[in-house]
This record gives sequence, structure tokens and C-alpha cells, in this order.
Amino acid sequence: MPSVISTERRNWNAIFNGMVHMLRTQRQQLLSLLKDRKLLQHRIQMQHQGWESDIRLYKDQISQMKGILMFEEKKRLLDGAKADLVLGFKQKEASFFNYILEHIEDELADFKAWFEFLSQKPSDGEDQGKSCGNTDERKKTTEEEKCSNKLEEELRRSKREYDIALEKSCEHCEVEQANDKIEILVSSMEQLQSANDEKDGTISRLETGTKNSGLGCNNSSRNRSNLKKELSVPEATDTVKDSKKGNRSLKRKEGPAIPVSETPKLFSSNFKVPKLKNLSPGVR
Repeated sequence: MPSVISTERRNWNAIFNGMVHMLRTQRQQLLSLLKDRKLLQHRIQMQHQGWESDIRLYKDQISQMKGILMFEEKKRLLDGAKADLVLGFKQKEASFFNYILEHIEDELADFKAWFEFLSQKPSDGEDQGKSCGNTDERKKTTEEEKCSNKLEEELRRSKREYDIALEKSCEHCEVEQANDKIEILVSSMEQLQSANDEKDGTISRLETGTKNSGLGCNNSSRNRSNLKKELSVPEATDTVKDSKKGNRSLKRKEGPAIPVSETPKLFSSNFKVPKLKNLSPGVR
């Protein structure tokens, strides 16, 4: 009988030692898995932070490109307006000089005709010239005054016609400037539309990147849940061992009972709303 008991005890000791060795190996494996999980979590966090920094960098680049495009568009519009203004002034000066040239040519032709008319008059003699000298001079002065009056009237009439023509040309120039501005605005709208399309493409690419980061975070959360399930096995074995000790200690000592009045009730002054942890804006 004692030999049988000793053999059984040895067998049970061997089984117990094997179980202890197995539990120790499992515990070491779980610790290595925990270390791997921490390393993976740290790597995912670093990758997520890198993605967030890339997103901020891309957003800053997009805003800078928008500012540059707006500045270039305004500069181009200003240069176009300056060119149109200078062209209008040059056209006005050219038309004014053409008008003066035409009137000077007309005056020169009139003066030539008058000079030829005076040179073709026959001379009747020196006596008649002397006697009629005063009358001829008076006639010349009166005729010159009449010619000067006629020329002034023609100048006034031509000035009025020039003002009317100038107003019409200004209206025509304004219409052309308005058409040019409309064409410039249409081209600028097309350029802005193309810039917006490029921006939408970059934003969509960034959104796909953030979605991929979200999938990586979901995989890490699944790995965490699996590790928690695996960790629950050694904790259950430890609780079996500690339950006996706990029952003995409970017989000796009992913890103080919490009174019902001290527990916080809902809609009372002692109840406090729990604070939620602020999630990072990138993970949603």
C-alpha cells in the first residue's frame, strides 16, 4: 500500500510539474505577445501621426497654391485693365492728332487758293493802283476778317463733330473693354474650376489614406481583443489558486460595508457626469 501511494504521489507530482512548466511557457508566450502588441501599437501610432502630418502639409500646400493662384489672377486682371486704359488713351491721342492734321491741311489749301486768286488779278496801272490802294487794302482786310470768321465757325463745327465722334468712339471702346473683361472672367473661371478639380483629387487621395489608416487601427483593435481573450486563461488559473486563500481571509476579515446613503444616485447633487476622453481628430 505505501508503495502504491508513493508511486501515485510521484505521478501526480510529475503531472503537476508538467502543468506548471506548461503554464510558465504559456505565460512567457503571452508576455512576448504583449511586447509584440505594444510594439505594433507604437508603430501604428507613429504611422498615424506621420499620416496626420502629411495631411496637414498637403492642406497647407493647397492653401498656398490657392493664394498664389488668386494673386496671379488679380495681377493678370490689373495688367489687362492697365493695357486697355493705355490703349484707349493712345487711340484718343491719335484721333485728335489726325483731326488737327486734317484741319491744318484744309487751312493750307484755302491759303494757297487765296494766294493764287490774289496773284491772278491784273494790274491796270500804277495810278489806279495808287488810287485804289486804300480801297483794296480795306477790301482785303474785310475779306480776311470774313475768312477768319468762316474758319472759326468751321473750327467750332468741326470741334462739335469731333466731340460727338469721340463720345461714340468712347462708347464703342467701353463696349469692347466690357467684352474683353467678360472673356477674361470666363477664362479665369475655367482656370479656377480646373484648380478646384485638382484640389478635389488631392483631397480624395488624402481621404483614401485616412481610410487605410482607419482599417489599420481596426486590425490593431481586433488584435487587442484576441490578446485579452488569451490573457483571460492564466488569470482564471490564478483566481482558482487565490480563491482558497481568499475564502480563508474572508473568514478572518470582512471588508467594511458601503452604506446605501453614500452611493450616488441619479438626479442628485452627488451624481457627477463621467468625462469622456477626447479622441484625436484624425481617427474617426
